Amino acid sequence: MTQDVKITAKKLRTELKTAFKTCKFSVKVSRYSMGQSIHISWENGVSEADVETLINRVKAEYKAQNVEIRNERSTFIFTHRRVTTENRDAIKTSIIEELILNPVEGLCEWDFERRVNGRVSNTTFF
Repeated sequence: MTQDVKITAKKLRTELKTAFKTCKFSVKVSRYSMGQSIHISWENGVSEADVETLINRVKAEYKAQNVEIRNERSTFIFTHRRVTTENRDAIKTSIIEELILNPVEGLCEWDFERRVNGRVSNTTFF
């Protein structure tokens, strides 16, 4: 059995609203010649990992019910989280403070940015 992408988007919207009451999400559907996609976006709020966990849970529920999230085309689910400059700067400051206390030899700018990006993606902002 197949599930229309609009119905899946509606279910995801409801699940996100229920699970993360204080965060506002935008859930949009795109259809194109070789497939379709669901785009979930939000600012600050919950971490990307938390949203991915919810998406995987919904996919698992569909699989348990033998339902595919597609018609005759491929379906993709994308997440887009925007973090404000203030929150990103706060993460940078906390990492700099940690590095002052525990210096890392040979740490370059690229390594520092990688640490910042990792911490930002796993942090919940409210």
